[in-house]
Amino acid sequence: MVLVAGYFLSAVTCLATAYLSSDLAYISLIFVAAGIFSAVTETIEGAFAADLLPRDVRGTGYGVLQTVNGIGDLVSSAVVGVLWVAVSPLVAFQYAAVLSALGALVLYRVTK
Repeated sequence: MVLVAGYFLSAVTCLATAYLSSDLAYISLIFVAAGIFSAVTETIEGAFAADLLPRDVRGTGYGVLQTVNGIGDLVSSAVVGVLWVAVSPLVAFQYAAVLSALGALVLYRVTK
């Protein structure tokens, strides 16, 4: 459930960034939220993988997890970059928020 909350916080942070204002407190809150969701997701993904993987293939599993994360980061960054340039930053952050929320929802349904 902590990982689901991290993904959901990612969605909220993306939406908050989409509607960014010049208020320093608002910007500070976004930075704090981004730090929290990054720390939660980075840490808990590895722990979750350890729970799912048999001991004899755990190293390979971590490698696969990081490979998938790396490819996902590359593809998502490219898509958000294209949306940012071709459409608008607002749409780019909304897209990221929707995918984060969908990820949280899928993980919630799978682990429930």
